[in-house]
Amino acid sequence: MTQLQEVILNIFMEVSALCDRNKIPYFAIGGTCLGAVRHKGFIPWDDDMDIAIPIEHFDRFVSLARTELPEHLEVISSADLPHRFGVILRIADNRTTCILESMQDYPQEYFGLYLDVMPLAGIPLNEGRERLYKLYFNLLCRLDYVRRRPITEIPTVKGRICWHVLKTLSFCIRYNFFSNLWMGLLRKYPVHSAKYVGYVWSYKLWNGTRIFSKNDFDDHVDLTFENTTIHCPKGWDDFLTIFFGNYMELPPVDQRIGHDNYVFVDLSKPYSFYQKKENRGELF
Repeated sequence: MTQLQEVILNIFMEVSALCDRNKIPYFAIGGTCLGAVRHKGFIPWDDDMDIAIPIEHFDRFVSLARTELPEHLEVISSADLPHRFGVILRIADNRTTCILESMQDYPQEYFGLYLDVMPLAGIPLNEGRERLYKLYFNLLCRLDYVRRRPITEIPTVKGRICWHVLKTLSFCIRYNFFSNLWMGLLRKYPVHSAKYVGYVWSYKLWNGTRIFSKNDFDDHVDLTFENTTIHCPKGWDDFLTIFFGNYMELPPVDQRIGHDNYVFVDLSKPYSFYQKKENRGELF
């Protein structure tokens, strides 16, 4: 385990303890679940952890995290960072620095190494509402991105026109307007009453590998993860097979890479140090 992974694992252990103490269910997902199954810990070349919390418990988790986690752990949401796209929550260690490529031009939005916490929600497939849900979901994803990012990152003509319109209306359409609508949509489909759940925090939801039977998430199983355990979906085999295919097969060596959107990491200095212009120097 690297020093970076150790910092993230310590964040997870605090969050896991909070969830267990308050009976808030969570599930390891993506590469974190794969790491637990295949490596009994981090995928060796990975450098993050992801968990998902059912949407019906998500708001309570956020409230408790803001009040019960240690002082060095901060709750970072899209409501806190005007240029951060999406609805993923981050629990960050403010004693460290982690600068993402998408945030390097916004020093006031730097933060520390983090654990990603996603809202898990139902998806209305085969219920007559799928098409409408999909259209609205995709619209909110795009509008949230366009509202938050500079025009230089908007690739299409339609997107740039939309950017100008939203910029003109910025006095009444705040940065988190569309992400709030996005979360409102998710709250309408709690996990406990769903048939299907999915990666409702990602625009990749509809690519065929991000939707799963709710039965896989009816309960959790505890699997070893480094020197602790982690809650994985009860149906982790089905989940990992849909997501990764033959998940026990290691990828080619040239594909064994971690986050490619980190541009700077410092485990010894808080991000507040680098928010000061005189300390940024030649960061990038």
